[in-house]
Amino acid sequence: MKRKKLLFGMAALVLCLSFSVTAVALNLSPKDLVLKSVDNLDLSYQEAFLEKTSGTMVYEISKFESGTLDDLAFDLSILRGAKLEADYKLDVPGKKAFVDTKLTLSNKTHQGQLYLVDDQLILTKSFLLAISELVPESGIEELGELPDYLFGTLEDMGMMWGSLQDFQFAGLSETYGDFIKFFLEAIPAEYFSANLSAVTLELDHAKFEETLFRFSEKIKNETERFADILVDITYASDIDGALAELVPPQEMKDAFMEEIASAVEDGSWFTREDIGMIGEFVQVNIIKYEASILPGGKGVFEASFAFQPGSGISGGLDFVVETVGKADDRSIVYSCELNVSEPFMGIDLAALFKGDYTLKGGLMTQNVVFACTSEGWADFSIELTGKSTQKVDPNVKITPPLLTEANSLDISDLLVFPSYGYNFDFDFDETTVVFEEGEWEGFIQEERLMLPARFIGDAIGAEVVWREPNQIIISKDYWVLTLFVNEEDCLLNNHSLTADLAPVIVDGKAYVPARFVVEALWCEIDLVGKSLYFSYYEYAFPDYDES
Repeated sequence: MKRKKLLFGMAALVLCLSFSVTAVALNLSPKDLVLKSVDNLDLSYQEAFLEKTSGTMVYEISKFESGTLDDLAFDLSILRGAKLEADYKLDVPGKKAFVDTKLTLSNKTHQGQLYLVDDQLILTKSFLLAISELVPESGIEELGELPDYLFGTLEDMGMMWGSLQDFQFAGLSETYGDFIKFFLEAIPAEYFSANLSAVTLELDHAKFEETLFRFSEKIKNETERFADILVDITYASDIDGALAELVPPQEMKDAFMEEIASAVEDGSWFTREDIGMIGEFVQVNIIKYEASILPGGKGVFEASFAFQPGSGISGGLDFVVETVGKADDRSIVYSCELNVSEPFMGIDLAALFKGDYTLKGGLMTQNVVFACTSEGWADFSIELTGKSTQKVDPNVKITPPLLTEANSLDISDLLVFPSYGYNFDFDFDETTVVFEEGEWEGFIQEERLMLPARFIGDAIGAEVVWREPNQIIISKDYWVLTLFVNEEDCLLNNHSLTADLAPVIVDGKAYVPARFVVEALWCEIDLVGKSLYFSYYEYAFPDYDES
């Protein structure tokens, strides 16, 4: 009986204490509770993972159907079933790293090792030969008979090691915490709620717009504080002071403040009407944050957005993150799903990125899945899975090979890798064609201008083809618009669209709704008085640049 009374008494005490803690917490407003939780933001526990660690990772393309991508100049079939496995070690204080890799492509395995020792990179022969097989144009095969090891000096490695040693997660916690608090302070208190176990912030579209407006007003009214926060974030990762030497923090702060003041003065700062325009493109279904009042409880962040019809895109974005536990003993599950349908470009895309993350003591594990399916202009389906583990390992040892003239070769010249790619100086020459009165024929139907299809084609440089019994096919650059006489339904790159008017035949000519057709092909048309203006771009694509 005494034991039962004792157990009952202890249970009652624990219960009272938990209610007392909750009651104390609830003396704060729900908004204050959330702000208080930001003060407890702490990433410093991760610093141990930037000292001495070891780990493994495995990434595999479990599914790959290339579809129309098979028509590209390079062969993508090699990606089917590709798998990368790696074991690695990191010793930041000793300025050493080691990676043992195994890459499987087309049922063939390529294995090799890589060492970083201070500013020196050391590769095994097998590692470099694998590169030559994967990238024949690398020219590595020209080395002929290779020794066991190849090495070279990498520029700026000293800076990287220094950055890793000096990196402070605690400083980042405070810096980003200041920004989060600044934003939360702008949110109306009535948008927060609390119960005995959790505090919740929930926004619908109207509340989201109100929050953005109040945030913009807060920036305008507390410009100097906001500028200080932006400067702190900008320089948070400037470990070696290179950025500060290039642009002093005070100079950047003054620039931020001057930019905001200028926008407020000339009337270009955000108004409520400006922010309201967001609703023309994106609908906020929900933004919800729920955090446990007691330490180590469950937290949930959920966001859902839908593209508005006026944006020309349909679909939406959904994002969910769930966390449980304290800073050094935590698990996280997350998912992000995107669905996009864009008829003008002929894109139907569905993408999913999800995974989980667990940190317990000095062990971190992660699992990820990325899946993407596209139909239409780009037709492919891919799924990538990955998993990794990393542990704090104070006893990690990395023993680089002893290099001699007989077993090694200096390839420093090869480590200045050529850049293969495009010269991105795209040339978009705008062309405007003007037709005066008498140079064009057309008519107004239901307040819309109808023009001959071939006249439009000649005006914007598009090809027009008539196909029996009733098809009008107009193509320009990457877009092919197919219209049907007496039908409003049409196709753009094989995706269904609805024209504002149906094409008609008048005196043996096919007339089409001018603005709909021209804008579907990414051109412009304007009727000014009795003069007709067509504008379009000539795309001068860059040459492939190999330097």
